[in-house]
Amino acid sequence: AFGDLLSGWGWGEVERTQRCEPHCEASRLYEAAAAQGSPAGQQRLARLRLQEGDAVAAERLLRAAAAQGSAVAQTDLAELLMSEGFEEEAISWFERADELRPISTK
Repeated sequence: AFGDLLSGWGWGEVERTQRCEPHCEASRLYEAAAAQGSPAGQQRLARLRLQEGDAVAAERLLRAAAAQGSAVAQTDLAELLMSEGFEEEAISWFERADELRPISTK
């Protein structure tokens, strides 16, 4: 599945290029994974959409991934909502993400 492919395609790879054009390899992989319902694909594609200035598409993708329990997507969604002034909903997503993160044993 495309979700497995994504584990080898870290966000850092895309950041190093500064911007992913709509038809680059990462974008194609993320789009395919997102279409299959992969939370990781949805979250990573959302980051690309934000980079391209499409906050509406990014929010839709992040909501889908967050609803599936992705703590990373929940955090990204919370940050996006906070930046748009939706503090109450953002805090709710931050809290949900925090509940999913493992407790440190240190």
